[in-house]
This record gives sequence, structure tokens and C-alpha cells, in this order.
Amino acid sequence: MTWTIETLKPAIVCVGDELLYGEITNTNLTWIQDQFVTLGAPFQKLVTIPDHIATISLEIQRLLHDQYHPIIVTGGLGGTHDDVTREAIAHALKVEFCVHQECLDILHDLYKLEITDQRKRMAVLPKDCTLIHNPLGAPGFHLQEVYAFPGFPQMFKPMVKYIIENQGPNIQVEQKTMIYLYNTTEGVIALDVEDFAQNNKSLNVGIYGNVDSYLRQTRVKVRYTTQSTLDESVLEQFFLGIAEKHQIEYKRIS
Repeated sequence: MTWTIETLKPAIVCVGDELLYGEITNTNLTWIQDQFVTLGAPFQKLVTIPDHIATISLEIQRLLHDQYHPIIVTGGLGGTHDDVTREAIAHALKVEFCVHQECLDILHDLYKLEITDQRKRMAVLPKDCTLIHNPLGAPGFHLQEVYAFPGFPQMFKPMVKYIIENQGPNIQVEQKTMIYLYNTTEGVIALDVEDFAQNNKSLNVGIYGNVDSYLRQTRVKVRYTTQSTLDESVLEQFFLGIAEKHQIEYKRIS
């Protein structure tokens, strides 16, 4: 099934006790966020949860109920006792958790005489799932809206790229951001920016103060896609008007 910009509402579930304990940095998350921004479909929800079957299952069910698509799940696909993501997804989708013969054959070819019962566990998957090729190890899989990938970055990244290339939108929509810097605190211009955001709901508008008490600066970001009918000259005039109204300096920095 090919994804379309109109139907994309992506979410990502990062599974791993190491992530919650702060023992490793989640480089997968920042990388995949950039990939989906490039598609013109930034993530709508980011979740990090432990290696716990019920917790993973419940979160996926919530995302399905709220019609997120696709639901990217990363981590916990190995063959050790704490790799429970495969079983949790089967539970969430209410399907049988059983041996996937094609996956088992791949594992035998991959590990040959080094195949173990623990490694064979990686072939126990949600019934009727489709495998996602892993150039370096055991496959990932997808079923319905859920796409499951290993947490190792060297595996995760090429597998995600493959899925995007084969199921991503045929036409990518460029994501653009305009940034304005005002030499004032956010409280001075907050109402003006709020009114603008309320009247331009197709845009993503954010206001960000500077935490450095010695700098009275506020950034305003306007995010939009190339599908937008935004007239940038009108936007420029609006933010110039804020500067003139409050008699403050400003400049566009991006």
C-alpha cells in the first residue's frame, strides 16, 4: 500500500528500558524525524516506552484507535528474554503469534551452524505479517498500520529508507520554515502571534523566548509545506507590522 500525503499521520513508538534510563541516546528518533519532515509529513506523536508487553500493546492500540498511520515501532525485535515487541504487536492487533516460516528460513541462512533457540525466537511473529528486509540481520515486519524495526541504527536506517522508497508518497512535499527574531520578550508580542495563528490554521506557528535573562529576544517560527497557498509577502508584511506596532527591531533569519 502506497502512502499518500493526505492520509499520513505518522507516529513512532521507541521501545527500550535503556532509552528510559538514559543509558543510550535515541539517534534513530532524530534521524527518522528528518526523513518524515522531508516527506512533508512530520511525526504527530512520539512515544518512548519500556520493554513490557502490556505497555507496548496498549500504546499501539491507542494509536490505532486515533488513526495514526504509519505507526513506526523500533526496538525489542531480538531473541532475548526482554525482546517482547513482536509479541506485544501481535497482542495489539489481536492476531496469532506464531512461527513465520520464511523468516525462519532467512535466519537459518543467516546464522547457519550458529543458529540457536534464542535466535529462532526472532521468527515468531504476528500471523500474516509481511517481512521487511534487513541487510544486516533478522527481518523487520509490517502488518496493518504497524511497521516494526530493530533498534540498531545500522539496521534501522536502511530498512526505513527501503520502506519510504517503496511505500512513500510518489510526490514529496517540501517542508519549509520561516523564522523571525524580535528583540523583545515573548510576552510583548504573544497576543499578536496568537491572533495570526488563529487566523491561519493551515500554518504551524510557534513562539519561543530566550532563556538567557541577558537577551531580550523571541523567535517566531512559521512552518508550512509547498502545498500551502501561503503568500510570503503577506507574511512579511504582517511581522513587519508587529515590529512597527511595538517599536522593536526584528529580522528574518531563515
